[in-house]
Amino acid sequence: MGQWHLVNKYTLEPVPIGINWLFNLLLGKLSSLFSLPVWTAYDASIFILTIVYVLLIYKVLKAVFPNQIEKRFGALLIALTSTNLVIIEKTSCCVTFMPITYFYAYTAAWNRFGGVAHQIAQNILSLLAIYLFSQILTLALNDKASTKTLFFYTLVTAVVLSALFTSSTFYVATDLFIFFVIACYYGLIFHRKSFVAAITISFILLAVPLGGLAWSQLQLLSHPFWQFVREWEKTRQTITIPTFLLSGGVITLLIPFGITSFLKKEAPLKTLGFVYAFLPIMLYFSPLSKLLQIPSFRLLQPPAYVFFGAIAIEGITVMTRFLGSRLSLERKAKPFYAILTLFLALQIPGLVIELRSRINEYYLNSHLNYFDREVFDGLMVLKGQTHDKNVLAVHTLESFVPVISGHSVYEGHATLTLDYKNKIDKTIAFYTRKMTPDKGRELLRSNNLGFVLWERRFGDPQALATYYPFLKVLSENPKLVIYTVH
Repeated sequence: MGQWHLVNKYTLEPVPIGINWLFNLLLGKLSSLFSLPVWTAYDASIFILTIVYVLLIYKVLKAVFPNQIEKRFGALLIALTSTNLVIIEKTSCCVTFMPITYFYAYTAAWNRFGGVAHQIAQNILSLLAIYLFSQILTLALNDKASTKTLFFYTLVTAVVLSALFTSSTFYVATDLFIFFVIACYYGLIFHRKSFVAAITISFILLAVPLGGLAWSQLQLLSHPFWQFVREWEKTRQTITIPTFLLSGGVITLLIPFGITSFLKKEAPLKTLGFVYAFLPIMLYFSPLSKLLQIPSFRLLQPPAYVFFGAIAIEGITVMTRFLGSRLSLERKAKPFYAILTLFLALQIPGLVIELRSRINEYYLNSHLNYFDREVFDGLMVLKGQTHDKNVLAVHTLESFVPVISGHSVYEGHATLTLDYKNKIDKTIAFYTRKMTPDKGRELLRSNNLGFVLWERRFGDPQALATYYPFLKVLSENPKLVIYTVH
């Protein structure tokens, strides 16, 4: 914790470390600087980043609706709360409510905001880059704009995209592609040499730092470990268009009504936001991702919901005008607030189910969110042991061993452990005693595993030690038993 040197202790093989973990490194330094436990620092970062993210969303929506406060706050509420469509399933025993969702679904509200600090950070950086580039477009379209101001915005955008590159290269690639599409669109529409010159200089300035980062990243990705990670990502299947639309829920009904109204008054931020929202969806379902070997789920960015919310609120406005004209209402504001209230009410079942799922879901209800004090005490005992031996652990405990004790683990995570599937299968076979004692000993010996951890909540530890007689108790408390290998 708090070191400048990055080492992957979730696999036993030496692997090159790139810039992708820079956020975690800085978070560790802050944790060390303020003498905070890493999970406290992590939870605090989620809280702070979420507030920053919501404020940025409001800032963008204020730029989209500068003089329409009702639309601004309505779009904010939609962007924050819009979630999956919930269907009712009747079984032989009961009736259940099931959200229509998929892997990495940004249609789920809590997925867009919750739980992972670096993902919230990359959402902030990506949305900020979109906002900044809209300012660059505005300046480039204005012949009287200051060159210094244009240079300043380009420089800040380059810094933001470089920071984003350390967390998600795919977000940067997608954003740059969107920038290019929009720049071509305005270039063809206005035919201004001054615009083409200004935007070309901006792209050159953006390419300098990002080109260097991309080169270093390509060197890293040539290593077998990172190729293995890419192979795992490619196993995530793209869903069908009907499932995607249904997963979006009620907002998908509002968006078609609002597109024309949203784009009616042309503005760089609106045009850019529209493409930012819809182009990644087109790429997600196109064969391009497979052709370029890009994991399709990396293309969909949660900040797009800022603009989905803005378009949806325009849809509500259009519906309000229609109802007002047909019903001859004196106060047309009433249908606006009624439809918005109905939308928010329809999100409640999905939000409640999603929240319950997060509370009860195995991984989220594990040490990843609720770390037991006595387990921590046991790992502090392990910290005092020799570090030239590795550790075997399971049930998410392996995620915390490197953090607290500093030891490397046999397997830790699908995207951090080389040959993860084979290793997790062997780990489970060891703990469930489905391998012979001789094979168990060989597993430990061949991987220099000197410590085996067992949590009492998963069963009697004596059964494990009886089956593998070479395991001897080093330390135990009411929650955790640490074995050494003899």
